[in-house]
Amino acid sequence: MTRHLPTVFESPRDFREVVRRFEEVCRRAPFIGNGATVEKGIDYAHGIADYSIRLAASDDTSRPHLMRTSGVVSHDDPASPTAVFRRNGLDNPDNDYLICSLDADHDYVVSGVRGSTCELNLQLLDGNYSDRVDAFAMNKGILPSRNLPVKSDGTFEVLLTRRASSSADVLTMPADTRAIIVRQSYANWAHEAAGAVRVTRVGDSSPDDVNIDEAFWSRATTYFENTMSVWLQFGPGVQALVAPAAGPKSLPHNAVRLPRRTPGGFPDQFSMSARFAVRDDEEVVITMQPSGAAYHAIQLGDYWFTSLPYVHRQSSLNGAQYRMSPDGSVSVVISKADPGVNNWLDTCGLSEGYVFVRWQGLPDGIEPSEPTIEVVPAGQSLQRELGGGPVGSADGDLSGRDMASRVKAFAQREHAARRADWV
Repeated sequence: MTRHLPTVFESPRDFREVVRRFEEVCRRAPFIGNGATVEKGIDYAHGIADYSIRLAASDDTSRPHLMRTSGVVSHDDPASPTAVFRRNGLDNPDNDYLICSLDADHDYVVSGVRGSTCELNLQLLDGNYSDRVDAFAMNKGILPSRNLPVKSDGTFEVLLTRRASSSADVLTMPADTRAIIVRQSYANWAHEAAGAVRVTRVGDSSPDDVNIDEAFWSRATTYFENTMSVWLQFGPGVQALVAPAAGPKSLPHNAVRLPRRTPGGFPDQFSMSARFAVRDDEEVVITMQPSGAAYHAIQLGDYWFTSLPYVHRQSSLNGAQYRMSPDGSVSVVISKADPGVNNWLDTCGLSEGYVFVRWQGLPDGIEPSEPTIEVVPAGQSLQRELGGGPVGSADGDLSGRDMASRVKAFAQREHAARRADWV
């Protein structure tokens, strides 16, 4: 594939006009202030525009090319405070998402090096999340990380085909398969390395290039309009500006529900979404059970349905980052100011937003129990030793929150991903 693709600012006038129209939608969103900022919305629109251009370049099924859907896009130093992130939906800070289009009438080979991420899963879909605004892409086949046929040298190869097979290295594609998504989940940012994954069509010898023509920009425009319309539906009150859809915007504040299997997700993956509301003099405490999951994490999001800053701010925690309670549970504290406990989730100044919890790689037959939620006065979580106890208490170091290690760990993870050559 051509390595240099046009930026939004290098795009034709018609495409830029569509982007500007959605910028106006972002400026008029009713939740600006408490649940999001205008600047983040406009950055989000530009990120989706960049994603749509890359998606249009990667949707040739004869020359499949895995494209990263979110992450750092425009800085040599990925941990720099000025690095620009592309966000797509409530992107998981611990995940790298790679997607490309497929034609189920042809066979493909997915191959590469497993790496050391907590999980690397393959999933077939009936679309690419940007084909339409009335529904999300649905699952058409799954190869979970624990069943990936990894050889002793760390490599793997999987055949995608319409032919039915019980072989461990074959994933059967239904006739309506249109895309594959590769999810890599990091539990430990500093010590896990991304795998290198490739998709090739069997028997293909087409030149590896992209035609930037009128048809290309037509596809990019459609992808942009559909993606923005889908994700904006999750913002409270935005249904008056874009097509309506059900979503977590209808959930009451500070209430939890029973985790459920993620729609279109893996059989052993559960998730729970909620909305938080917290005043300056309050803390919201959520207590969960990891339930033996290979990967367990919680994050906050704004009403654009995007992740909050998670490199220089602690707006997400996973099993390698949070501290468990003596009884095996995990409690986190959501607040605007640092409460002094280890498991703090920083709202980044917002008074409202989303909470999303994920359980992946659960033991067979195990389903996570419903978390609990409690709103307490500011300072009470530290007094009651909730949220994993005081910062640094596990090793006796009370010098304060170590954000430098978080930033360094993310930089190491990102550089490893770039060396894998799919960014």
